[in-house]
Amino acid sequence: MIDKREIAHGSSSANTGLLQYTNDKTLTSCINTFGESTGVRFYELCRKAMKQLAQIVDSLDTDPWFIPRTSHCFASSDADVALLEKECQTLKRYGFEAELWTSDKIRTHFPFTKPAALYTTGDAEVNPYRFVHALFESANKFGARIYGQTEMIHCEFDDHGVLCHTSYGKIRANKVIFAAGYETQDIKKDRGAYLQTTYAIATKPLPDLEEWYEHSMIWETARPYLYMRTTPDGRIIAGGLDEVTPKEDQREIRARHRGDALLEEVRSYFPLDGLEVDYAWGAVFGSTHDGLPLIGPHPDYPHSYFVEGYGVTEPYTA
Repeated sequence: MIDKREIAHGSSSANTGLLQYTNDKTLTSCINTFGESTGVRFYELCRKAMKQLAQIVDSLDTDPWFIPRTSHCFASSDADVALLEKECQTLKRYGFEAELWTSDKIRTHFPFTKPAALYTTGDAEVNPYRFVHALFESANKFGARIYGQTEMIHCEFDDHGVLCHTSYGKIRANKVIFAAGYETQDIKKDRGAYLQTTYAIATKPLPDLEEWYEHSMIWETARPYLYMRTTPDGRIIAGGLDEVTPKEDQREIRARHRGDALLEEVRSYFPLDGLEVDYAWGAVFGSTHDGLPLIGPHPDYPHSYFVEGYGVTEPYTA
């Protein structure tokens, strides 16, 4: 395994660690777009992946702070209630656990209310940086050789495999898996996705988060949407405010300003004393045009597999 940066830097360290089998594209919308079989199968595979991650965590020596969580997707406006009602019915029809919460039920469990919420189970939070290192520690025990700060310059493909030219030498492989995050778009000819910038904050640790029901992960129907979770050390991590990537000389100040805006969004849900930004950052994320990730072989790159677990940015529709 080679990485041109330090291990688990880049998008891995910038990731906010919300693991959810539900998608930006609803199950109802997936069925409408791809048909019943493909749409349901996509959601089933996502749910299966969540269960597999939980099993993997049990075998790791380093604790990645993987904690099973429930999720709430709140209706951002009254107009979105019908969408959540329909999605709840669709999820239950195909064997996924889901509940529709009314505004009164939300009010009894949180210090705020919304018109409605879709409550789901089977999700988890994780510390992505710790998780990646824990995975590589485990892989190393089984003989995997791992090199940071080793950039792939280019690859040559022939009948026998792939010759990878790096900044320090050459690697001959029978098979290659390209898992370079959003930079994969610069590796292959067809991009198949478009990139934007999103923003995130981590608050300073708070002494009391008892009003946060089940420490559930929170998101909403608006696009772009706000999303939030808690951490084991009492912080709130929140993200959103997606936009076209600003020029490089504007990114740092933009991240600070967007971080302040995110803090106000969090405060509208949880008006807690001592709520302050400790870290604010921006990060690139990718979206596919149909909402499905791009995972598998590519006809123009023999002996190779591409893992592009991108999502979709679209209105919350059913």
